[in-house]
Amino acid sequence: MTMQNPLPDAAALAWALDILGTESHAAPVVSTPWSSVTRLSNAAGVFYLKRTPDDFWIEADILRFCGAAGLDCTPELIAANRARGCFLMKACGDTTLRDYFAGTADIDLLCSGIAAGRRIMAAAVDKIPALIALGVPDWRVRQLPEVFAHMLDKTALLEAEGLSADDRRQLQSAARPLAAACARLDAFGIPDTLCHCDFHDGNITLARGTLQTGVIDLGEVALTHPFFPLLSLERRLAGRYNIAAESAAAAQLRGACFDGWDIPAKDAAPLREAAASLTPLFFALAHIRLCEAAPEEELRKITRMQGRIRDALRETAALLTDAA
Repeated sequence: MTMQNPLPDAAALAWALDILGTESHAAPVVSTPWSSVTRLSNAAGVFYLKRTPDDFWIEADILRFCGAAGLDCTPELIAANRARGCFLMKACGDTTLRDYFAGTADIDLLCSGIAAGRRIMAAAVDKIPALIALGVPDWRVRQLPEVFAHMLDKTALLEAEGLSADDRRQLQSAARPLAAACARLDAFGIPDTLCHCDFHDGNITLARGTLQTGVIDLGEVALTHPFFPLLSLERRLAGRYNIAAESAAAAQLRGACFDGWDIPAKDAAPLREAAASLTPLFFALAHIRLCEAAPEEELRKITRMQGRIRDALRETAALLTDAA
C-alpha cells in the first residue's frame, strides 16, 4: 500500500490523545510521502504519533523488539493501531545530532550515536528468524544475489529512475561478480544483523540534559551486513562535515564504526574493501523500498531523491566490474 495522504487524520490523532489521557499540545513535525510525525506534549512528557504505509509499519514491531531487548536507545512504543497505520511512542531525546550541531560536528557525540546503532545490531544477531517472521526485509549477504536478480526484474522502476538499457545490461553482467563479492564478504564471518538503512546524524537523537544518544526512524531497516550502514554513514558524515580522510576525527569515527568486530588485524582492510564493493547496492535497495512505498507523483517533488538509485546502481556495476 502506498500512502495517499501522509497527514495524520482526525481519528488517528483522537486515538493518540485518548491514550495519553490528558490535555496535550499537538504540532506537526514532518510529513513525507512515506510518513508523517506529530509531536504531542503534555505534563507527562513528549510523545510522537507516527503514521506510515504498510511497507514501513514494521517500525512499530521493531520498537517493540528493541524494548523487549532492554535497549534504552530507541523510542518506547506506547501503543499501535494497525487499522489506521499509526503508532504512538515516547520521545527518545529532544533533538537530532544534525540540528544540535548546526553545521559543526562533535565527534564524541557522533561516536556515541554510532555506539547506540551498534547496540541495536548486537541485540539482533541471534534473533534473525524472529525478525524475518516480523517481515524485516532479508538482504543477508548470502541472499543478495537473489535480491539483486529480483531488483533487475523491476524494469519500469529502473527506467523511471533514469537507468538506460545499457545501464541495465551492465547490471545484468554484474550478476556473477556480485555473487563472488558476496562470497568474499561472507568468508570474513561477520554475521548479518538488523541494520538501519538510513543511519545518519539526522536519525540519531540527543537528550541535551544527559547527552544520551538514541536512534529513530526504525521502519527503514533490513537484515544485512553491519558494515553497509556504517560505511554509508562514514561517507555521509565526511561529506556533510568536511572530515578529511587522514584526520584524527576520521580515525575516531572509523574506530567507532569498525573496531571491536573480533577479526584479525590483517583482515580489517580487506573486509572493509569487500563490504565497500556492495554498499552502493545496499543504498539503492533502501531507496527502491522508499519509492515502492510512496506515490510516484509525490516522490518526483523531492529533488534530493532524484538520481540516487541510478547513481548507486551505476556505482555498483562499476565496482563489481573492477573487482572481477
